Amino acid sequence: MSTVNAASRAGTRSRLILTSLLAGVSLLTGLLPAAWAAPSDPPVLVRTWGGSGAGEGQFDFPYGIAVGGASDVYVADTGNHRIQRFTAEGEFVGQWGGTDLLPAPVAVATDETGYVYVVDYYLGVLKFTASGASVASWGSHGSAEGQLSGALGIAVAPDGSVYVADSDNDRVQKFTSSGVFLAGWGSAGSADGQFSSPSGIAVDTSGKVYVVDTFNNRVQKFTSSGGFLARWNVEGDLDGGTVVPHGAAVDAAGNLYVADAFSSRIQQFSITGTLVSTWTVPNGTTTTAPFGVAVDATGGIYVSDFHGHVQKFVARDSVIVNTVPPAIVGTPSVGAQVASTSGSWDPAPTTFAYQWVVDGTVIAGATASTYTPGPADAGRALTVWVQARKDGREPRWAPSASKVVQAGVVSNVELPTIAGAAEPGGTLTAAAGSWTPSGTSPTYQWLRNGGAISGATANSHTLVAGDVGTTVSVRVTASKAGFAPASATSSGVVVSEQGGLPMTALSQPKVSGTPRVGVRLSASPGTWNPAGSYAYQWQANGSAISGATGSTYTPTAGVRGMRISVRVTASKGGYATGTATSAQTGAVAAGILTNSAAPSVTGTRHVGHVLTANRGTWTPGGLTYRYQWFRGSTAIKGATARTLKLPASTRGHKIRVRVTAARAGYTSLARYSAYTVAIR
Repeated sequence: MSTVNAASRAGTRSRLILTSLLAGVSLLTGLLPAAWAAPSDPPVLVRTWGGSGAGEGQFDFPYGIAVGGASDVYVADTGNHRIQRFTAEGEFVGQWGGTDLLPAPVAVATDETGYVYVVDYYLGVLKFTASGASVASWGSHGSAEGQLSGALGIAVAPDGSVYVADSDNDRVQKFTSSGVFLAGWGSAGSADGQFSSPSGIAVDTSGKVYVVDTFNNRVQKFTSSGGFLARWNVEGDLDGGTVVPHGAAVDAAGNLYVADAFSSRIQQFSITGTLVSTWTVPNGTTTTAPFGVAVDATGGIYVSDFHGHVQKFVARDSVIVNTVPPAIVGTPSVGAQVASTSGSWDPAPTTFAYQWVVDGTVIAGATASTYTPGPADAGRALTVWVQARKDGREPRWAPSASKVVQAGVVSNVELPTIAGAAEPGGTLTAAAGSWTPSGTSPTYQWLRNGGAISGATANSHTLVAGDVGTTVSVRVTASKAGFAPASATSSGVVVSEQGGLPMTALSQPKVSGTPRVGVRLSASPGTWNPAGSYAYQWQANGSAISGATGSTYTPTAGVRGMRISVRVTASKGGYATGTATSAQTGAVAAGILTNSAAPSVTGTRHVGHVLTANRGTWTPGGLTYRYQWFRGSTAIKGATARTLKLPASTRGHKIRVRVTAARAGYTSLARYSAYTVAIR
């Protein structure tokens, strides 16, 4: 056959047949009931790949599908005139074809030795190696024995025999693996053993042959030599009825799967024809048309959707099902770490994996349960995908709802300061102070009596005669990409003819109190000449503590083990500010928890009833609590919830509960309830 004729026929007659079938999808879909009630739980969709196009892994009307012995998936990509090969996970492996070799491939099958058999609508049967090398071909156009006309289905039996659904001739033909004709049966009609455009065909492990009798809307079952055995699936609106069935596959247990293209569903039947399950095939498009179906050795079900996708389903009891999606905790902002919950799953997983995504793009390396957004993430949608894993189950991914990353917050830790002679002609120089996060860039604006001095935007400013008697200060604005800028203003200096004399510390500031988490410390400013007003900045190991600018400070968990001091800035009109720092305290010790009312137990003291632990009264607040129930003096294994349903093993024993309180920076504390009476 010439390239032109093959391509022409592939582009006209085959497209006419196949696209007319697709047109039927739209027409018949409107006739279906709104919902189909499955007799049992359907399989779970675990993977989708493809998409319309001609690139690797894309499809143009994928028709037939098959699975090889190594679980490789072969797809008859009809409109692209090729066979594509994938792993069971949907990764592209290879392809072969072209308008000369495969003008209209519509069905594909594999044998136990790894050969691939393709039915082309015009060329008949073509046999290839797994990598696409041509081995044999047979079935010229016609109606004689061994000839084919518009064949649409192919299957290979365990003994290597090849069965072809010879659609336009309304029959089934049987060949050897090299194409020698062995037998044939069928004719046009609706009686048992007759066909109206047979399409899908499958063979079970015992050699029984299942033929999808498309326009008779049924499945027929035969012996390997064509002896009629049974039929089912007459047209109807109930499960078990079909609307133009097409592809077929049989699993190792003898279950038959039928691709019911025009009702967008797959139906599963037992070996006797009893409906087991039915489910709709989704793929995100307005219409789906599952034409091909295949089953691998592990029970995975693969469906080729004529609109450009392949989907993999597995049994519900072989996957982990997400029942509550993961979630991002809090509002994400640049520079602030956010965490992900893992969601809820059935059954409970043993491990989780994480992947953070921004605006649909995977963030390289962001695979922990926490993530700190960077400046480039500001204003973009952040999502976390969580994968649940459990031995013996198919891993599953589930996404959180997305949240928009907010601009980060710049905070002033230490106020700007001014140094220099506060007199006409003197130059004042600003130090920007300390800011979080690190890496901010400061800008300056000098102020006279609180108002901006025009053009005074450098980090230094030279005073003029007109400044005498005014208070000069500097406002520093710190900026960083991805963060909202923040400003802070220094203390002011009064400009005098002689310049401001410095404030002088006659005795150093002092910290009083016990350095312990949760215990308040107080600062005395020391003695200054002259006396003035005082500002405070508490420090941990010599570094400023953000927001700690009062005369008292209560250590938090973050400074446990560190030494505390306070820096005092003294100011007075007409004088330059002065600073002095206290001696450091000893290392901050862990906080102490107290229990003023012991835990107690309530509930009926009978086996099978539930006891509840009242945790008692504790200080300070903000604590977390753990529970352990005891039978006598022996801890009850696994009894670590607030409630305990009394098991039979507690009969005759007294019960008590231990409550352990904890808080970051504090030493944990445990207290026991009184014993109950003996359990009856």
